[in-house]
Amino acid sequence: MALPGSAVLESEFTREGGRRAMASLLRSNARGEVPTAVLALADVCAVGALAALRERGVRVPEEISLAGFDDIPLAEDLSLPLSTVRIPLTLMGAEAVRLALRSPADTVGSFDAPVQVVLRATTGAPRR
Repeated sequence: MALPGSAVLESEFTREGGRRAMASLLRSNARGEVPTAVLALADVCAVGALAALRERGVRVPEEISLAGFDDIPLAEDLSLPLSTVRIPLTLMGAEAVRLALRSPADTVGSFDAPVQVVLRATTGAPRR
């Protein structure tokens, strides 16, 4: 299932990029409604998004759920621990090297990377 274009915002993969994208998302909603949930494609972006929500008085997770991707150590150390998707970066890096070094005659193939959803304090059932 594809998301509508208006549901996807591009930003730098930085804290400031996440803050600006969330601020833009909140400003762009004419009726002042807050989305139900946001998934940032990097935890560091989610940290910035969390800052933008706090600046505007939006309560997490009561009004919006927020999650990131990577499970950086900072994610669980925040005053509101960040929900995230944990990915095996070492395994994925080793697989990338294996693919890069393969013979051109080899088929690419695929591999399964075990990912884990880590639920923490930034996700819940928003009340409407």
